Amino acid sequence: MILDLINTHVVQLRAAGVIDNRDAANWSPHQLLILRTKFSQAPPPNIPLEKKKEIHKSFAALVSLCHVSKMLWSHGIKPAHESIKAKLKEGHSWNFASKNQTFRDAMNMMQKISSEGLPSPKVQKLAEVLVDHFHKNDSKDSRVIIFSNFRESVNEILGSLRDSGGGLFRPAQFIGQSSTG
Repeated sequence: MILDLINTHVVQLRAAGVIDNRDAANWSPHQLLILRTKFSQAPPPNIPLEKKKEIHKSFAALVSLCHVSKMLWSHGIKPAHESIKAKLKEGHSWNFASKNQTFRDAMNMMQKISSEGLPSPKVQKLAEVLVDHFHKNDSKDSRVIIFSNFRESVNEILGSLRDSGGGLFRPAQFIGQSSTG
């Protein structure tokens, strides 16, 4: 469903001649931001102002949708769903999505799957690996740190490990901040 939404905006941007013909699933948010910047700095002179506004909206929507797609692949349904809900609540440039039936259907499907409490396959595999590790090693002398760059993924991992550890380990959450400089 998300890929259908991505395709809609890719087709619009291709028709305007501002992106190439690669498969819609292969675009990254970063690549699209670069192309949007190039378009903003030097828009084709033959494109009327209203069309330029539509192109900017399509770029914004496409960047957001590609980010969602990347989150779905990397972090799973529940973290992606939570991220979208937060962005909708904050009023980011998600007006395009809330009016779209396909998007609403995708959100409903993500909500249903999230409410069932099923962990993502990656989190399930992580729990299996850790249970196996702690069965084979003395759990008192063994420590494991799991890094994740998305807070909702941390919550999902933590919940899954609490449910599957059987007392072998005590998962705890630590949220740090990166430093610059």
